[in-house]
Amino acid sequence: NISKLSMMLTLAELYELYEAAEDDNKSSIVKEAVDVIVTAIGGWMHAKGEISRNLNLILIKAMCDLLESMDVDPRKALAAVNRSNFSKLILDSESEAASDYFAHQYITVYIKSLGDGLMGCYSSHDQTVGEKFYDADKLLKSHKYMAIDESKEFWL
Repeated sequence: NISKLSMMLTLAELYELYEAAEDDNKSSIVKEAVDVIVTAIGGWMHAKGEISRNLNLILIKAMCDLLESMDVDPRKALAAVNRSNFSKLILDSESEAASDYFAHQYITVYIKSLGDGLMGCYSSHDQTVGEKFYDADKLLKSHKYMAIDESKEFWL
């Protein structure tokens, strides 16, 4: 069910936050805390009961508190990270360009509709290209991807 999937995604993001904290990398901590917020919002929206909703709200509040303790505005961080995350997606009309982009990198993909004219490019199978491993069914960064420019971001 979608509520369980949301919690699994949130737990994965919490682990990535833990790893960023262990590395003491402020930029990664901010990005991972925002990813926890995003997945917890999804969990809150799809929660079946009051305890599940409250658990997700507690996670959202905790991540906002963490960001504020680092002098980072959670709303600005959410906007910056979401801008980068959504740049992974393509429009239906960009499918051919995306296919060409991945073919030139020797990455085998499939492109799937996400609704409302948006598409995602996914690794078609477990594959290693160069020294990078791509899990099967992982959403990949499209040819339009815009990484966060940490030299311009407000939290550094």
